[in-house]
Amino acid sequence: DKNLAMVLRELKANWKGYFKNRKDYYANPGKYTGEPQRPKPKSLKNVHAWALDMEESKWSVKRKNQLSVTLGKKQHHIPLVFKGYLAEHKDYLKSLTIKLSHGEIYYQFSHAKPREVFDAVPTLKKKQTLYAGLDIGVKNLAALFINDKTTPSLVYNNAEGIDYNIQFNKKIAKLNTRISEEVKTTKLVNDREIPDTYSIHGKALQKEKSKLFEKRNRYFDTVFHQLAKRFCEYCWCAGVTDLVISKNLTFVKSNGDIKHRKKGRQTFYQIPFGRLLKQIEEKAKDYGMSVKAVDEAFTSKTSCLTANATANQRKRDNGLEITSNDTNGYRGGKSNKLGRGLFKDTQLQKVYHSDVGGAANHIKIAFEKKINFDYLRTHLFKLANPIKIKSAAEFDEINRRIGVAG
Repeated sequence: DKNLAMVLRELKANWKGYFKNRKDYYANPGKYTGEPQRPKPKSLKNVHAWALDMEESKWSVKRKNQLSVTLGKKQHHIPLVFKGYLAEHKDYLKSLTIKLSHGEIYYQFSHAKPREVFDAVPTLKKKQTLYAGLDIGVKNLAALFINDKTTPSLVYNNAEGIDYNIQFNKKIAKLNTRISEEVKTTKLVNDREIPDTYSIHGKALQKEKSKLFEKRNRYFDTVFHQLAKRFCEYCWCAGVTDLVISKNLTFVKSNGDIKHRKKGRQTFYQIPFGRLLKQIEEKAKDYGMSVKAVDEAFTSKTSCLTANATANQRKRDNGLEITSNDTNGYRGGKSNKLGRGLFKDTQLQKVYHSDVGGAANHIKIAFEKKINFDYLRTHLFKLANPIKIKSAAEFDEINRRIGVAG
């Protein structure tokens, strides 16, 4: 009965949101692509993701390494895979949500106290403010630049993630072909004939397809969790106090404003950049770092040594043309002899890594009046010779070498 009350509470919230959006739609129709639709029931066989909030009295963690859940009149005891989790966190657990996602069941806990209470991360006494910039991309997933004279820059190559997506797409394409052969009946929707029912084998193939999506989500969750922690560890060891990131790629994915070719768009849309940035933002707090987001436009196309990316952004906002004199350089590509991923400063005649230069420009945009990169002219290794990493395990080894425990 109490679990049912939780369902009704969610149902009430859905209808309340519908009426609120409907009222706003008639007042400001331009904000919406269409009239908000009322909540509709779905057949359980068509539901791939669903969550149930458990009432507090209907679950407990008193048994050793077990979660006890009461459904109806029966209590179920569920052993947890990570046996040390309950022993470490049970005093802080506040609520439980049971989540179904593509055939997999997850138990999600929320904590009553901040993560700092039980995350044993030592506090580093920083003598001065130190900035770092993180540039996100597709081929190179992330480039990190720290504004000091000694710490090497980092570039994480995304070949592993791109290859995983390629293999995933091949499997999905084969499954879609096999599923299309198992259609029993069709129906017309908006003058288009679409599948309505499938054979028993077709339904089994659809479940297999759902499991592939769930496996892919778990893969990126795991890899991005590891990478976010490694980036924060590296920054913490260098004494970074402020980390500058950009969420432009996440916004571009939302509005569809991308000019890549079909092959590039497929890779771009399937890499969840926002998930990585969210992980970094959450973990940075545990390491005493503040995170600031900026607009990354023209950061990789403008020299961080002799030009001003912020001025170019202002010109763009005012509708003015941006010339080579504004960028003081150009990126490598098919149209020129400079290799891909490189940037040439035409004023100093220096070549360096474009993504690392972009990360440095992130800092200039965020803290324009406080930054002076003149020292980079004699410390060009910071831009031209970054440490290149291909896996989270390799990243972990680098952090261990500089004294960070895994």
